[in-house]
Amino acid sequence: MKKMTSGELRSMWLNFFKSKGHAVIPSASVIPENDPTVLFTTAGMHPLVPYLLGSKHPAGTRLTDAIGGGVCQGSSTLYNCVLLADLEVVTRSCHGATVAYLPLGLDAAVNWGTTDFQFRNNFHFPVKIEAETTEDLVKMRILGTDEKDYYIEMTSGYDDSREDVIYAVSYKNKYSKETRELISKDREAFSTYYRNVG
Repeated sequence: MKKMTSGELRSMWLNFFKSKGHAVIPSASVIPENDPTVLFTTAGMHPLVPYLLGSKHPAGTRLTDAIGGGVCQGSSTLYNCVLLADLEVVTRSCHGATVAYLPLGLDAAVNWGTTDFQFRNNFHFPVKIEAETTEDLVKMRILGTDEKDYYIEMTSGYDDSREDVIYAVSYKNKYSKETRELISKDREAFSTYYRNVG
């Protein structure tokens, strides 16, 4: 398989949908213009607000503007940071189908109005989240006062023996900083991915 840049992959994605009768519309910033709310921003849908509220879009009803992995790639990256920082996961959902950018069971899908990722700082010290994106990369880290005598590593496994679904299980492995010995291994999440979605 030929390696592609993110730009080549995006062009291939958009051309595919264009060939199926979709109009390609421009992508937009996640920071909305002239609107202090974030109502539709989190799903990258802010430019479509007038049309979602009933106005007709000049390009029709079949639209595409970007390849998947946008906002979910950010939420999934944050999910992994939260796991490694040993913060409490309150709400997390996997995608309906597998994603290519993370091992099975370590993704966190978000979708405006239906699916969210939430976590809680369960430590007595504050934490700070730093995030950075480039054309090809999403980087995040969680900073705080590290008072723990252990560190976390995540592992996951999956069962793809069925034709209709793939089941994945992720585990949080806690290791002693001093001895590097495994202290505990706890199941973090059970995920179900459907084949032939779409």
